[in-house]
Amino acid sequence: FRKALIATVAGTFGVCFDVPAWQGCYNIIAKGITGSDIFD
Repeated sequence: FRKALIATVAGTFGVCFDVPAWQGCYNIIAKGITGSDIFD
């Protein structure tokens, strides 16, 4: 699980800075971990 978490964060790290809304960043990470959205 830890490797998957690290890979998800590393894979979306750059995207976080490109998304205007910080919620979008957490959405991507949350979706990668849980497969569902936290923010709408």
